[in-house]
Amino acid sequence: MSKIPAKTTARLLDSTAFMNAEYGVAWNGMVTLNFDQIGCRDEKAASMALTKLNEAIADRIDRHGKRYCPGAKLPHFFLYVQEYVETHGHHVHELIVLPPGLDAGFDKWLQGWATRNFENVETGATHYRGRYYRDDRARADQQRRLLSYVLKSSEDATIGAKAGGATTLREILGLDKYKRAYCAKVGKVAGCSQNLTHRARLKAGFGQPAWFEEALTDIHLREFHRRRHAEELAWTLRSIDV
Repeated sequence: MSKIPAKTTARLLDSTAFMNAEYGVAWNGMVTLNFDQIGCRDEKAASMALTKLNEAIADRIDRHGKRYCPGAKLPHFFLYVQEYVETHGHHVHELIVLPPGLDAGFDKWLQGWATRNFENVETGATHYRGRYYRDDRARADQQRRLLSYVLKSSEDATIGAKAGGATTLREILGLDKYKRAYCAKVGKVAGCSQNLTHRARLKAGFGQPAWFEEALTDIHLREFHRRRHAEELAWTLRSIDV
């Protein structure tokens, strides 16, 4: 069975740090979709189902934004890992960011989406869990737990640690508690939305974090607030008529 390459895991942590610092949001929900239980028996069918799912979630977030945040375009961020377990088959875990108010009833909506789009959907084929927190530390803690779970099939690698010396990627992510986790045998076992890719980070001028473990703290969320406060202060000072 395969594992998520360490370089891919590192890139996904960089994408998370970028999302925190650039947009001020954190992963706050996880969607699970079992491809076998919705009738997708090959990689192509599973890929199409995942694309269809993300299009539906993006549309739901956009509609929610237009209703409750007029004038604001709410993007859809996601990070996914495809796994295979004998007891569950081929499935995907996907982290998402839901705006406040949209998480209520999202699990029921997800079940309805599967029923509308696929025939003979088995019970338990979809699942959502998540919660919206306003406090940065609580948001970061939830994000750390979600990342640890979806990245549990990562291969190990020795990396530099913030406290000095070296440690392992699995130690930083706290993966020792997951004994058996394997990727599905597909071309792309893990990835993220286009707005979080390496190209998006370069376009925004976001440098790679010095320490991977920073993506598991609230440091980048606090960075966003500091930058936003500085921008608002600068705008206020420019608007003062002297």
